[in-house]
Amino acid sequence: MKRKRWERNLTVILLWILFSLLAIAYIGDQPYLGLAIAIGGGIIMGVVAFLNFETTMREERALQDASGTGSPEAPSTPSLPTDDPQGAD
Repeated sequence: MKRKRWERNLTVILLWILFSLLAIAYIGDQPYLGLAIAIGGGIIMGVVAFLNFETTMREERALQDASGTGSPEAPSTPSLPTDDPQGAD
């Protein structure tokens, strides 16, 4: 599992390098295209990083559920008193 996590993180880093270099390459001639590449790359990198995080959390929960070491259900919280006069006895 650690190898998969390392590969996922490496993918995000490589995307960052790729989009950064592309943006830098276009800034001199066409600054708006360079800016668009940088913004688009940031969005793509953020989505990939989020999906990687979500996958990692799902795998960890599955391992916890399979081993039975997951956290017990949270106890229910008592209801808070209300200012509703009809609810008072």
